[in-house]
Amino acid sequence: MKNNSVVIENHYQQLNPFQGLVIYRPVDPTNRKPVGIVLMHSDEAYYGFIPAPELAQRGYTVFTAAVKRSEETLDQKILDVKAVVDYVKQDDAIKKFLLLGHSGGATLLSAYQAIAENGAHIFQTERQVVKLTDVGDLTPADGVMFLDSNFGNGVMELLSLDPGLTEGDSARYLNPKFDLTSPENGWCGDHGEYSSAFIRAYQQAQAERQQKLVDDALARLNAIEAGQGKFKDDEPLTIVGGQQFAPCNKLFPQDPTLLQHTAKPWDLIHADGSISNEVIYSRRLPRAAQQFVQLNNLSTKQTTVKNFLTNFGLRTKGFGYDATHVYGIDWDSAYCNTPAMSDIFKCQR
Repeated sequence: MKNNSVVIENHYQQLNPFQGLVIYRPVDPTNRKPVGIVLMHSDEAYYGFIPAPELAQRGYTVFTAAVKRSEETLDQKILDVKAVVDYVKQDDAIKKFLLLGHSGGATLLSAYQAIAENGAHIFQTERQVVKLTDVGDLTPADGVMFLDSNFGNGVMELLSLDPGLTEGDSARYLNPKFDLTSPENGWCGDHGEYSSAFIRAYQQAQAERQQKLVDDALARLNAIEAGQGKFKDDEPLTIVGGQQFAPCNKLFPQDPTLLQHTAKPWDLIHADGSISNEVIYSRRLPRAAQQFVQLNNLSTKQTTVKNFLTNFGLRTKGFGYDATHVYGIDWDSAYCNTPAMSDIFKCQR
């Protein structure tokens, strides 16, 4: 593979029967920096993610990996990262390594780094919805990079929940009070102009549904641990209107006045290399409001009790958001919240 003036190569490496990685690096050893980059997502296989060859062209050795299964507990995914890091540490040419997480990858890698630096005990308190299991000693990275990080998979789940279900396991009948496509609620054909009352009610209903999901899942976890579950190890859990990936995010994608700009000025790097200090505005276009909740294959999350609680379970109190802020998230209630993890670890980022 050739990229500009540096010829790079890639090859697949099997780590274990269920996990592998693709390694990108310059062909000529003299072009290789002594720095490795572990690039992962929380759910998807990023073997061909564009930054990997681009970074290799710049001299880095990039280890693109996948978790064993997307429907693992977050604890298990952290151990999947450990397997990759342990492999990287065996390479004598790599003197330092960085973690690179894109989108949901920031959820996974920020949790890994926080635990690696501080130990598992920081997420084994009464503050967490569920306590982290013993994942052993983890090797901390020398630095962490996030590309287009989300708020953490737990918060993205909350932002994607459909509050209009009238039956918990069916999307056949929806409450018109929360219909984002309704002109009566503020839909204007290609974007939403929702009232503050509608926004507040919608967000409150999302938080109430999240709370019920967490409480119900904890009740089933207690039954499992007491030997009274449907299975000995875990139980299936179906969440209608619960997928958290981009097409299923709700409210703020339709109304561009929400999460619209930074609260204060930041340095903005322009295409010509100049830098200005200003309030940064989102460039996103409004996304059409559609009733994806009624499409099972797109919007229904098929998970398990333990997977939901570790990957998405969090607490809220007075949840809401406006043009600049997200409010009412108990960031410390879970280790699937990227902002809380980033406040804990001390490495460069």
